[in-house]
Amino acid sequence: MEFDLRPLEAILDLSHPRKLEAVQWAAANLNGTSAPGTLDRAAWSAAAEAGFLGLMMPSAYGGSADTATAAMLTFEGLGLGAKDQGTVFALASQVIAMQRALSAFGSTEQLDRWLRPLIRGEIIGAFTMTEPGAGSDTASITTRAVPAADGSHRITGQKAWATLGPVADIAIVFASTAPEAGTWGLTAFLVETDQPGVEVFPATAKAGLAGCPVGSLRLSEVIVGPEHVLGRVGAGSAVFARAVEAERAFLYASQLGATECLIDRAIERARSRRAAGTNIGSHQAVSHRIVDMKLRHESSRLLLY
Repeated sequence: MEFDLRPLEAILDLSHPRKLEAVQWAAANLNGTSAPGTLDRAAWSAAAEAGFLGLMMPSAYGGSADTATAAMLTFEGLGLGAKDQGTVFALASQVIAMQRALSAFGSTEQLDRWLRPLIRGEIIGAFTMTEPGAGSDTASITTRAVPAADGSHRITGQKAWATLGPVADIAIVFASTAPEAGTWGLTAFLVETDQPGVEVFPATAKAGLAGCPVGSLRLSEVIVGPEHVLGRVGAGSAVFARAVEAERAFLYASQLGATECLIDRAIERARSRRAAGTNIGSHQAVSHRIVDMKLRHESSRLLLY
């Protein structure tokens, strides 16, 4: 279908058709039946078939080449319609962080080898910057990649809290190739998780997003060739920044939808629950709280769009 995808119309229309399409799909496919810490593979494949893994990806490699507004509306709708917020978060993380970095910096050979099957849902990717002692402070990264004369690198280190790490087939691993240069000495590598020296840990138990497995990867003397360097040696900070600048907005678009769902549930409860001879929504202490929720939701939506 053809929709009006100008940003202003998207901001003003809480029931935008593009958003409602995603709501209906999520309600039918993301019902949260998978066990905590596991990925719903059937839902993942269905999402790929529906084109969600191709959002904003180049059409030459199977993506939809949609606008940013269209992608935002889609993820917002998925968050509104899904019971399984974990899978929605996982989809957003792969598309916005992992695939965005790959599509922006990958060579033609790398895109053919990895981006195509990622978009088709045949393999799963992870974006691994965080370490046990370093988060977004990229200068504190301790994972090292030692170069060899033939252009290969030997990577050693550990990554923590990697979204989709426990189930990933390919990971973007950030390692220091020039420790003395700090954040300017980082390089991004494409590392297949089944190669020698890669240890994948089980999913870490957490309080929410049960359908999104998160865990650690340990790399012990993992050898990768020059064809596994993403971008160029020393460009890791640029790769990280390109992914994070989009992640700051798009990763939270689904949370807008989830928030809207919770507000709808609160309103339904306020209308149906009765106390002192009337529904509890008639009491200002309840109705004012709902108004505050709605105000915060619309303010957040305006900020993100």
